[in-house]
Amino acid sequence: MYIPETTRHSVYNINYHMVWVSKYRKHIIINAVAKRAVSLIHGIAKEYQYCVLAVEVMPDHVHLFCSAKPNQAPSTIIKIFKGTLARVLFKEFPQLKKGLYGGHLWAP
Repeated sequence: MYIPETTRHSVYNINYHMVWVSKYRKHIIINAVAKRAVSLIHGIAKEYQYCVLAVEVMPDHVHLFCSAKPNQAPSTIIKIFKGTLARVLFKEFPQLKKGLYGGHLWAP
């Protein structure tokens, strides 16, 4: 049964399907990096009070289906996920920077 989310002044059901790709579509999100990315996504969602409905990590892109409060802009949500993931993954897996010019993990 569907139960909508509520705030003090509204009832809402806002879901976003977000897809972002690695820079140059390089196949770098594999094995341990993919597992760590999924756990980071769940951690970020918990920290910012998002609800992850589904997440799929492919070698060159990430699919995320999540729900957020209406006061959060979709661009802010994706910025939080992409920025935090890139920062932590580069720190834990320094070999990812090889072949990614300019120090960026994700395509703009």
